Order: sequence, then C-alpha cells, then structure tokens
Amino acid sequence: MEVLFKTYVGSKLYGLSTETSDTDFKGIFMDTVDAVVPVENHYFGLYPFKPQDRIESVVGEGKDKVETTLYSVRYFLQLFLKGNPTLAEIPFVTNEFVTESTELGHRIMTFIRENMVTQHLFSGYYGYYLDQIRCLVEKQGVHREKRRDLVEKFGFDTKMVSHAYRIGVQGVQLFTDGVIQPTMTGTDLEVARALKLGGSHTREEVIEMIRVLSAKMKSAMETSKLPLQPDFEKVHQFCVDTHKEYFYGKK
Repeated sequence: MEVLFKTYVGSKLYGLSTETSDTDFKGIFMDTVDAVVPVENHYFGLYPFKPQDRIESVVGEGKDKVETTLYSVRYFLQLFLKGNPTLAEIPFVTNEFVTESTELGHRIMTFIRENMVTQHLFSGYYGYYLDQIRCLVEKQGVHREKRRDLVEKFGFDTKMVSHAYRIGVQGVQLFTDGVIQPTMTGTDLEVARALKLGGSHTREEVIEMIRVLSAKMKSAMETSKLPLQPDFEKVHQFCVDTHKEYFYGKK
C-alpha cells in the first residue's frame, strides 16, 4: 500500500483552528495488486469495492488527537461519482496543506477537477448544508450534547453554525464556478471565525445569515452551467488505466 496524496482537512485547512483544535487528514492510497485485482477476472475497474478500501486511524486525545482517513483510488473515485459532499474540497487543496504527494496523486486530483466536478455534486452538498442548519432551526441550536454549554451561553451551537456558514460559502463557489477554495479568506473568514468564537451574532442574525446563504445556493444550482454529470465510462477507463500503469508501467 502506497499513499499517493494526503492533505490536511478540517479547521486547520479552513483557517478556523484554535488552540484546542485537533488535526485531521484525508487522502488516497494505491493498494497492493492482489487486493485490487480479483484472481478470477483480473479487473481494475470501479466495481466492486471492499470495506478495506478505507483505512482509518486515530492517535492521541483532545488537541493532540490526529485522525487520518485514507481511501483507495478506486473507492475515492466511486464516492466522488456518488456526490459525497465531504470529499468535494480535497481536489482543490493548495500545495501548502498537502503533506504527502506523488506525481500520480496530483494527476488523479487534476482529473477529478477537470472531469468530475459537475451538477451531480449539488444535491449531496446542499443536503449536507441543510443537515447542519437543521439543528439550529429545529433543535434550538444544539448539534451535539457535549456542546450544550455553547447553546446556553450564546443561544446556538457556535461551532456548528461556523461549520454551516463555511459549507454554504463554499457551496456557492462550487455551484457557481465549479471550484472550492477550502481555505477561507477575507470577510468570509472573519465571519466564520466570529461565529465560531460566539458573542458577535444573535441567534436571529445567524438564522437570517443562513437563510441568505440558502437562497444563494439555490440560485446558483438553478443557473449553473456545469455539466449535468460525469462521463462514467471516461472515469471508469481512467481508473483502469491508472491501475495498469501503476502496476505494469506505461505501454
């Protein structure tokens, strides 16, 4: 197994980390040939995949916790085809946040940016956003019981609201231009930080902010000029060719 691409994700990527923030990584790996190619059909394609196509590890606790999730190339491509919203930002991460990389890993991320960022990502990403803000609207701002103290102090779960705001801002970018800027900057960064720290916005102000972002995302979805969906056969062939090249070299 070889790691092809690994990057920071979470608050340290977004520019929203604090002194108590832990560290999160995600990436892709190439499995061994025996794991990738079933003996009975010598198959390199997108299906089927196995549970071991994802490797997770957690080391340490609290601010010293380091959580890493790695996906096999095949599984990552499958999840992206399915519109997994938590992976949409990874192909757009800038080099300063990449901790491990290979030429092949960068080539895979480039292929995804150029061929797999389509309208098929919209429903999952918008649903991800709605899932965050639902806690604000329906549960009086609590997302996790362990953050109940934030709700009692500020009227809402400040960490959840900051997360939702970041998802909304990046969703507008994705739906409009087909790109995501994972690391926030300027006014958007200032607002997201203020929301996370609490004390700068009332619950009513936050709800209005969320309402405006929702409207922007819907408008961007409705007017998007991105392709409707990826070309499955092209992605499938890229997956096959990538594995063959890795194990047997270029023809």
